[in-house]
Amino acid sequence: MTKQAKKRLSRQERYDTLIDATYRCVAQNGLEGTTIRDIAEFAGVTFGLIRHYFRNKDELIEATYTTITADMTKHARVAAEQAGPDPADKLFAFVKASLSDPFVSPHYLAFWSNFVGKVLFDLRMRDLHEQGFWRYRQVLTDLVTQTLEQAEKPLDEVALSLMVVKVNAVIDGLWIEACLGVDELKGPELAQAGIDAVAAVLGVSLPAQRD
Repeated sequence: MTKQAKKRLSRQERYDTLIDATYRCVAQNGLEGTTIRDIAEFAGVTFGLIRHYFRNKDELIEATYTTITADMTKHARVAAEQAGPDPADKLFAFVKASLSDPFVSPHYLAFWSNFVGKVLFDLRMRDLHEQGFWRYRQVLTDLVTQTLEQAEKPLDEVALSLMVVKVNAVIDGLWIEACLGVDELKGPELAQAGIDAVAAVLGVSLPAQRD
């Protein structure tokens, strides 16, 4: 009887493992409390292996922040793309995905909250935040624009920009509340609350309200 060989992870799988371990360590221990050795132990790899992928802790932290931000944006964007051609359906799907698993959790909020101060005062982190935030905001802007045009309520550039800020604030606020568990709002009820609030802000009807 031969001993089954342990699967050898690809370079991308190793990279993903390190990103996930960093995310979990930062969420649990904070930025200052997280060390490269902590990450290596959590990922089940050697300290030396991490150096093959990242030069230092800062580079690993930046890569993790960028990856998490991109994943959250992709989750909502793909949901909108799969919702069909109707703009209201797309916006509905985008809001619902933004307020649904797997990203509505205390761990994601704990991870994200570690970067609030750094985004304000660290120029490198501010650049990374703006790049990731811009992608999410651009998708949301397109969906809001199309939905308002469909409802025959188009806005000029300045008014549209303010409207997108309001919609994004609604989504962010509900996301934080849900992650904290303050009102025990979760699952379909959370998504519906977001959809109702966004519809009210825009003054339009979204699919969940018509059903």
